[in-house]
Amino acid sequence: MNQLWGRPPTGQAWRVVAAVGGVVVVVVAMLAAAWQLWPQAQANALAMAPLAQVRAWQAPRAKPPNMEQWLQTRAQLARALAKAPQDGELQEAMAYVYLSAALRPGQAPALQKPYLHQALQHLASATQARPMVPSAWASQALALHALAVLEPAQAATAAPAMWDALDRALAYGQREHGVQLAVGAVAWARWAELSPARREAVQTMVAQATPRQQQALLRKARQHGLDPAQATP
Repeated sequence: MNQLWGRPPTGQAWRVVAAVGGVVVVVVAMLAAAWQLWPQAQANALAMAPLAQVRAWQAPRAKPPNMEQWLQTRAQLARALAKAPQDGELQEAMAYVYLSAALRPGQAPALQKPYLHQALQHLASATQARPMVPSAWASQALALHALAVLEPAQAATAAPAMWDALDRALAYGQREHGVQLAVGAVAWARWAELSPARREAVQTMVAQATPRQQQALLRKARQHGLDPAQATP
């Protein structure tokens, strides 16, 4: 009787072993990839509701959030960011939550400053993750401008970053609704400080806005004592 024990593996046996080994390698690779992607998948699931809420608040003529909505959305975004701290969209959404709270009419200065600092921390991460997204740069310019008003002693230090953020917002997103509003808020308040090139870029932005948006921008310009002719090409 032939004894198979101890015989060298045949060619067919080697092929079976190789096939099984290949399957094992593929399965291990798939499990490793799934393990790496699982936090992002969890973050995506956690982020759906708060991101939808932030977009609703950013819509034209949207009502501002009440305190309960604001707290809930902030908590939801925090849970999502704990799973995916490098997610630029989540970082920008959290920045918007803090920035909108800081700029709410009647907000106490004692809350404005920490909210603005929180917004800037998240915007630093957002612009690093997505450097070509204009809305994050526009928000950063607006936050730095607002903080300089509250902390005049720090205005000169923050000015280069503010102008850089404004320039990037104008370069990347002149036609975007939210970008136009944020850039306009900074530009009208600091019109005397704008270089001729920046004034021209802002005027071009206004000219590219929709008629309704253009009216809103020019109305804000008049509130800062500017003649509408100064704000248009």
